[in-house]
Amino acid sequence: MISGYLFKQRKFSEEIKKCVPLLEVCLLSHFGFLLIQHGLNISIRRAFFFGDPAWYLLCLIYWRISTSILQRRFKAKHIFALAILLDLISFCVIKHGCILSVSRAISFYPFFLLGYCLKDKMELIFYKYKNLFLIFGGISLVVVIFTASVLQFKTAFHAMSVFDLKQFTDMNTLAIFAYRYVLLMCALSIGGMFYLIVHSNSFLLKFSEYGKNTLFIYLIQSWALAITGKFEIPLWLSLCMALVAIPVFTYLSQQRYASYIMHPVSCVLRLA
Repeated sequence: MISGYLFKQRKFSEEIKKCVPLLEVCLLSHFGFLLIQHGLNISIRRAFFFGDPAWYLLCLIYWRISTSILQRRFKAKHIFALAILLDLISFCVIKHGCILSVSRAISFYPFFLLGYCLKDKMELIFYKYKNLFLIFGGISLVVVIFTASVLQFKTAFHAMSVFDLKQFTDMNTLAIFAYRYVLLMCALSIGGMFYLIVHSNSFLLKFSEYGKNTLFIYLIQSWALAITGKFEIPLWLSLCMALVAIPVFTYLSQQRYASYIMHPVSCVLRLA
């Protein structure tokens, strides 16, 4: 939703230019993750299987380019309706959805479009229904935590079709459908709740200044995840590591060399 909210309609050629740096960071994140995890033993399947954090950046490229093309002929609300229909269909038929992030791109495209469609109305909606978002956001957080063991952490939940997921649970097809979309609605409620909490606190609002550097943080945390993923780390230790990593990565993102790490090819070409 945030990505859609920040999306601006541009000429197609301009959008491609904007997506090239994203693709560079995406590939660095993806192949860096694979190299750390598997060394040079990277199969073709692994190369195309975007199950690591890079999946979101690849999806973001899909969403921006698709919206740029479709908006030339269709209204945003019509694209939104089509995206919901495609999600319903894909959840029934797509297998191995982590290949080039296809399944996740389709699953979350409606959220991207929702953020784009509500660009001028989002703040008004959140404050108009403030109490509902705070109540349902809190309830949703509890639901997500206490139902995590049911299905979502047992498998790649957004990388398999409804029929593939049946082998991991006793839930019937209708229940899996319902559970999936309840989780997505929970995500909306939780997002609204945190938006209201942050915007009602001047201290928390100051941290939004670091938002322009999140791409670097995204890249570094994907490599850190690949390193820590090699070890069996207790919950208490992983929480401590996260608390240390957040300020350290944020500090590193402020440094001049951050752009050279994110865009090495672009920097070399620019220097040349």
